[in-house]
Amino acid sequence: MYLKRFTLPIEKEADLLCARAEHNGGPKYGYIDNPYPCGLFSGIGFGEAHFDRITIFYGGNGSGKSTLLNLIAEKLKLNRIAPYNSSEMFASYVSKCKYSMGYDDERSVKEN
Repeated sequence: MYLKRFTLPIEKEADLLCARAEHNGGPKYGYIDNPYPCGLFSGIGFGEAHFDRITIFYGGNGSGKSTLLNLIAEKLKLNRIAPYNSSEMFASYVSKCKYSMGYDDERSVKEN
C-alpha cells in the first residue's frame, strides 16, 4: 500500500478562515492569530501531489516542503515524535485534505 495522491483544500481556504474568525470573536470582531497553512500553497498554485515509486520534493527555504509532509503525516495519523509547526488553522486544514492510497497487488485505489 502506498500514497498515490494528496489533495490540499485550497478552494476551501476562505471558508476555513471565515469559520475560524467567527469562532474567535463572532462575525463582527472575529480574528485569526495565524492563518498557517492557509495561503501557503494557494499562493503558488499548488493543490495536489501525485506520488510515484520515488517522489522528490524540492524548493527553497519556506516553500512548503516540510509543511506538506506534516499535513500528510497528520492526515494519515502517522506516529511522530519530532515537534512540527502548527497553528490554530492546522487541524481544520488537515480535516479538509484528501488522499488516495494505491495497492500494488490489487491495482486498486482507496479514496479518502
